[in-house]
Amino acid sequence: MKIYWLRADKEDYQTFYTPDEAEYEILREFDGRPRSASWVPIRVAVWRHEQVPEGLKPSDFPSLRSSCPVFSTRAAEGLWDLLEPNGEILPLLCDEGEYFVYNVTTLSDALDEERSEISRFPDDGQVMAVYEYVFRSDKVGQAAIFKLTQIPTLWVFVTEEFVQRVQELGLVGFDFTLVWEG
Repeated sequence: MKIYWLRADKEDYQTFYTPDEAEYEILREFDGRPRSASWVPIRVAVWRHEQVPEGLKPSDFPSLRSSCPVFSTRAAEGLWDLLEPNGEILPLLCDEGEYFVYNVTTLSDALDEERSEISRFPDDGQVMAVYEYVFRSDKVGQAAIFKLTQIPTLWVFVTEEFVQRVQELGLVGFDFTLVWEG
């Protein structure tokens, strides 16, 4: 089994931002709890800045926030059977096209804390950072995309099945970092 950290390719593809800071705060609260019942689409826009080269390509997976994957319609449809059982596909408002933020609701306690290299917050002992991941395959189960129970507002992880599907579909803008093979 291989586990990858799911990130967007910010070097070659467009990045999104939320013009409204209050809406950004909504995304910061994506911690595995369902949101669809109260979801009101938020506005996103392509980030343009003098330090960002003009002409970055549109993406099937534009960066917005590390814990909030964003998928194009093409990506959401092609990955539907992997996404739907593990979270919520929620619409966004975007002048660049039709995009969806994905709220990962599958939280896994697959991180082997004793064998992983971890730093903790001194006040409460909660996981602050993971420098070397060791997973328990049996705890990952069938989830193709998930977050860790120890850090539910941060990183999103995917399995080799997810990576292969992205490649088969020719989806662009994804950056997968292998974090564990076992």
